[in-house]
Amino acid sequence: MREFKFRVFYPEYGQSQKPTMLYSKDYPTHGDLLMIAESDLLVLGPGSLMIMQYTGLKDKNGIEIFEDDIIEVANGDNNPICKVEWLLGQWCLMDEIGGSWTRQLYHQPDRLEIKGNIFEHKHLLEK
Repeated sequence: MREFKFRVFYPEYGQSQKPTMLYSKDYPTHGDLLMIAESDLLVLGPGSLMIMQYTGLKDKNGIEIFEDDIIEVANGDNNPICKVEWLLGQWCLMDEIGGSWTRQLYHQPDRLEIKGNIFEHKHLLEK
């Protein structure tokens, strides 16, 4: 059975956090996202945070891999830096020139290491 988890990034605060509860509450004029994270209740307006879904996979250090994570693939002399994306009905690893390392994501997690995510560490994709 697949485990559903999410992580959120707050652009206003410049940090990520794993919520314990996440739900939407609609008001007549707008929709707010309500999030409970480590006993704090946050009420956030539309577009005030980025939601990243857990892939169900882990890197070589046992760290959970989420959507929009930046991952280094150990590949001999060439260690591409890739972004985790949802494409064509599956989680994919895409490098900076459009190459896919998706096979390693599913079958060789011992070659993967999370380096950050696109919101907090975007510079890692700018080789």
